[in-house]
Amino acid sequence: MDKAFFEERMERLRNRTDRDRQLGPELVEMETSQIRKIRRKRQKLLNLEMAKCSKKIQHQDEQKTQERIHQEKNRFQKICRGNS
Repeated sequence: MDKAFFEERMERLRNRTDRDRQLGPELVEMETSQIRKIRRKRQKLLNLEMAKCSKKIQHQDEQKTQERIHQEKNRFQKICRGNS
């Protein structure tokens, strides 16, 4: 790693922070909020999938859990597309 690499890296970071300032804090906050929503939905889907597997192992009916997974996947896709 040489000095030119670090200088180039620092310049890219400066440009990125300048660009973020131009966008305004509202847009940056909105993007952060969107990321949080996506993470929460992803975690919820993971928990539902685990519950479904647990019910399969215990030989219980998993139909309700499967329906909830389907609903959450649809919501997750809407959030990822930006439709909130």
